[in-house]
Amino acid sequence: TGSLAKYNLVDQTIDAFEDASGIDASASTDEIRNASNYYSGGVSASGATTGFTTTGANTWTAPTPAPSTIEVLVVGGGGGGGAGYYAGGGGAGGVVQHTSYSVTAGVEYDITVGAGGGMQGNDSSPGYSGSNSVFNVNTEGSGITLTANGGGGGGSRSNDDGAAGGSGGGGGDNGGIGGSSNQASFSGATSYGNSGATSNNDCGAGGGGAGAVGGGVTSNIIGGPGGAGKEFSSFSAWGTNSSNTTTGPRGYFAGGGAGASNGNYTSTTAAGGVGGGANGVRGANHGIGAQANTGGAGSGSGWTGHSGGAGGSGFVGIHYPAFTEYNDLTLVSNSTTAQAAPTKADLVMTYTNGAGTATINTDLKAYASRDNGTTWTQLT
Repeated sequence: TGSLAKYNLVDQTIDAFEDASGIDASASTDEIRNASNYYSGGVSASGATTGFTTTGANTWTAPTPAPSTIEVLVVGGGGGGGAGYYAGGGGAGGVVQHTSYSVTAGVEYDITVGAGGGMQGNDSSPGYSGSNSVFNVNTEGSGITLTANGGGGGGSRSNDDGAAGGSGGGGGDNGGIGGSSNQASFSGATSYGNSGATSNNDCGAGGGGAGAVGGGVTSNIIGGPGGAGKEFSSFSAWGTNSSNTTTGPRGYFAGGGAGASNGNYTSTTAAGGVGGGANGVRGANHGIGAQANTGGAGSGSGWTGHSGGAGGSGFVGIHYPAFTEYNDLTLVSNSTTAQAAPTKADLVMTYTNGAGTATINTDLKAYASRDNGTTWTQLT
């Protein structure tokens, strides 16, 4: 009889509750039974991963029940490449990752996806910088604002410096200084951004990426590569993959744009940084635009009268796994009809403290009813 869950004896009934058959599910509330046959109070909810790609204002409302924390990824818009001959690549948008951002059920959060820096056609000006992306709790709740700065534009023409940004733009030909990273840090989060490279030859330097500084000019004729971006595996449905394409698993963001090569002497061009950064050009060519919603940067143009490539727009992502919200549990057994009015009842509970410390008769309470649930008396 040791395998039985319930014993019906001559003068007593014993229910060991070894399975769920003894529980009145219609009268119980918030009961969750696990594989070890323990009950806990709670509501199970599925996880979710959401990506915001529409430039400008967006909103996200925390579900009910809500996870205690979420992962937030904020990527600023990438900078545009410089214009004119031998221009520098743009700097990628800054990146902020918070892996344990506290949220409140039902609260609406404001999101801004930054635009990429547009094409710059003026030979004497650096590329346009990208716009900031923001994750911000509104007045209903509390929490810090996370801002990823737009990437700096690439330098253009002779001695024109790259602009500062989330990652800095690369310097224009013949000595243009790379822009610095101005990406801010936030409590509990990790920020990413790097400076652009300085040009020391007749070529444009690469813009900085989230994972690496921009590449310098390695010869007199080949432009600098864009700095590599970073991979964020929770968001592999967005961004680019390791080959800088949008096929297969992705998750790379914020690659720097490449500087232009000297087209009079070479057919070789520099690579854009993985994470949407645009590849370089040579000679009489416009710069190449970065991939949208990566925060990647555009590349510099190769000759006078040509435009730098536009930066890619930014991205904001939210991720949380499946979770359980723990609540008070009411667990009611099925009724048993006695042959005569009983005078004694024994109840034994085994429990573990899944969260906090339970106090007997305060947090864990036992009740008995002698009239099929109409009246309940607390037991000690």
